[in-house]
Amino acid sequence: MSRPRTSETGDDADTDVGLLQRASTGDRDAFGVLYDRHVRAVYWQAFRVVRDADAAEDVTQETFVVAWRRSRTIRLV
Repeated sequence: MSRPRTSETGDDADTDVGLLQRASTGDRDAFGVLYDRHVRAVYWQAFRVVRDADAAEDVTQETFVVAWRRSRTIRLV
């Protein structure tokens, strides 16, 4: 994931770190926000590597499936 985004209100719940913490407890809405925030960047990075739109979609989907499954162990630095 990219560098944690800060909230305009200063509320940590809206940062990537805060959203990931919520997602790690099963909060699908928080994970949805992370997905919406990062899906395009993940797709385009995958596309740069695989050079195929369908394959990039598959890589993107798998990336977020793995991120959801491992959300309890992801550590942002």
